[in-house]
Amino acid sequence: ARERIPASDPRWKFTGDWRADKEPGRDARRDMMTSSAKGAEAEIIFEGTGLIVSGNFIASGGKADAYLDGKLVRTVDSY
Repeated sequence: ARERIPASDPRWKFTGDWRADKEPGRDARRDMMTSSAKGAEAEIIFEGTGLIVSGNFIASGGKADAYLDGKLVRTVDSY
């Protein structure tokens, strides 16, 4: 079974400079956290075989390293 874990879920740990990106009338499960700060981190502990992180590709986007079980899986470029 799949589980969507919203950014407001307490299992997420955000370190560094983050801000909540909420739109009036949007389903709370689709709220996002955004950061443009170098070194900002988002971490979640879960049991499963994989994950999907969703977001936007934008001109001011940057890169994020994705780790699973402490190992770098890939670098995601959101530009």
